[in-house]
Amino acid sequence: MMKDKNKTKEQLVKELAELQQRVAELENAVADQNWIDRAAAPESAGEERSKAYAPAYGDLAELNTSRVILDSVGAGLLAEIASDYLDLLGTSGAIYEANGDYASGIFSSGWCQFLDKASYKLCGTDDSTQALNCGKWLCHESCWNEASKPSIETGKPVDIECSGGIRLYAVPIWAGTEIVGSMNFGHGNPLKDPEKLQEIAEKYGVTEDELREAAKLHPPCSSFVIDIAKSRLLTSAKLVGEITRRRRAEDELKESSAELRKMVNLMAGREVRMTELKEAIGRLRVQIEETGMVPVADDPLKEDRSEE
Repeated sequence: MMKDKNKTKEQLVKELAELQQRVAELENAVADQNWIDRAAAPESAGEERSKAYAPAYGDLAELNTSRVILDSVGAGLLAEIASDYLDLLGTSGAIYEANGDYASGIFSSGWCQFLDKASYKLCGTDDSTQALNCGKWLCHESCWNEASKPSIETGKPVDIECSGGIRLYAVPIWAGTEIVGSMNFGHGNPLKDPEKLQEIAEKYGVTEDELREAAKLHPPCSSFVIDIAKSRLLTSAKLVGEITRRRRAEDELKESSAELRKMVNLMAGREVRMTELKEAIGRLRVQIEETGMVPVADDPLKEDRSEE
């Protein structure tokens, strides 16, 4: 009788494990369907993303002093390139210059929007430049100092847990043999563990209830979709790097052409002046000879004139 009872427990444990596995499969299936729905209408998703969140601090790309990537690729094309992987995830991402200046920043996820806004307030200033350097803008610190900056320093992809409880994947942007910046995106699902939520709430100065509400606005995503997005991010970084490399090569060629044109113009002007001097010397020599005088010095340009 005891044996049958133990066997029943084993069966229940097995059935419970199978049920949990099935639930996980269904959750992944739902996440994959959400991805398919988003990918099926990229233009509407992109429009929705661009209109969904306008940060109170404005466009950080306006503070960009480096402008290597921003001027080479352009703000519009950078947003289009970023949409290739962000439309899969529905999260957020940033594109940085090598010095840390923003070339682009997009916040699609309600979770990221909420925490970005909350951590910006921790800086206690409306000056974005001061906020970027205050060390309390936790979302910026994670995106740049903990993810993208290390990817530039190591020349390799970086995948870390951010201050907001999800993960950040960053890759360097190579323009030929030089790293000119980094691109990243957030991935994974917000934490549900009460202790972790409490920890995040305390760091960001918000309530746990606010975090739970924000988590509902974060689209679920399976590891399958995340892997595809990572692959697309790598390809996008290569595209941005190649555009930047070619633009810099074009600029260098234009500068070289301008210098060459300037030199040619100077040389042409010099030749014109030399011709004028030859003619003036010739007239002066004739005038001297007409007076019955013989020039003391030989005419160094006589041979040149006779050839003409």
